[in-house]
Amino acid sequence: MPPPPPLDKRTMLEAAEEAKNMPTAFDAKTRSAFIEEQVSIVRELVAKHKTDSEIKEICPDFAINYPILFEYSLKPNFDAQNLRIMLTLLNRMGENQMSQHQASVIVGQRMSDKFIKPTLSNV
Repeated sequence: MPPPPPLDKRTMLEAAEEAKNMPTAFDAKTRSAFIEEQVSIVRELVAKHKTDSEIKEICPDFAINYPILFEYSLKPNFDAQNLRIMLTLLNRMGENQMSQHQASVIVGQRMSDKFIKPTLSNV
C-alpha cells in the first residue's frame, strides 16, 4: 500500500482560519446542511465532467463563502468520510453536546491516526 499523500499544513491552517472567521449568521445545523448539499451538487457536476468555472457559476455562494471546501470538493481524491465526520462534529457543537476544543481534539487524533502514525510505522 503506498504511503498517504503528504499533509498540507498550510491548507489545513487556512481552512481552520476560514471556519473561525466565518460569520455565524446561520446556526451550525443550517451551515452543515448547506455545506453537505453544496458538496453533493459539486461532486455530481464533477462526475459529469463540468469544468471548475462552470461549477463555480452553479454554486457561487459555496465557492465564495467556503472557498477551501469548494476547492477540496473539486479534487478527484475528495474524502467524503472526513467531511461527514467534520459536519457531525459541527452539528454536535451547535447542539452544545461538545465544545470546539473537544471537536478539535477528535479531528487532530483522526488526522494523526491517518497521516502520521502510518509513516512512523515505516521508520
